[in-house]
Amino acid sequence: MVLCGSALVDAVYQFKLMPFLVLSGQLCPPGIEGTLFALFMSINNLGTTLGSFVGAGLASMLNISSSSFDNLLLGIFIQVFCIFIPIGFLFLIPKEATGTTA
Repeated sequence: MVLCGSALVDAVYQFKLMPFLVLSGQLCPPGIEGTLFALFMSINNLGTTLGSFVGAGLASMLNISSSSFDNLLLGIFIQVFCIFIPIGFLFLIPKEATGTTA
């Protein structure tokens, strides 16, 4: 069941990523679409690996294990908070790149 669930999550993620990959392939210079795709997949794999390591480290720091779930709620709150951290960096995107004038 776990293997099937993991495969399903990966398949759904690939479908979610597909519009971004198609658009970026249309916007990039001709001839480097494969290189751009490889770059995006490498960044995706790096993020997944780092996320797994950080998650395991957080679980270790909070003493969350298969026999002790005492700090699990705190770990979930930290995870949810960390999801929103990139929003704080949106000001770094130039206004010209977003197409907004306000």
